[in-house]
Amino acid sequence: MRNQSVSGKNTSGVTGVYFSKAEKKYIAQIEVNREAIYLGIFDTLEEAAAARAEANLKFNFHNNHGKGRAEYVKKR
Repeated sequence: MRNQSVSGKNTSGVTGVYFSKAEKKYIAQIEVNREAIYLGIFDTLEEAAAARAEANLKFNFHNNHGKGRAEYVKKR
């Protein structure tokens, strides 16, 4: 879904990125039109976050997508 803040369950701090305990790596994905699109598996959180940010631009997600309300208010 679009334009949602980071879930309280999110442990990586980045929307669409999670840590795989089995692989010991970060996995990035994005959901577009209710279809999950796999973006890749990465050694670092920064690489996975960059892939997710690029996908956000590609699929026209809003700049505030995945940011908490407090972060949005600070920028205004």
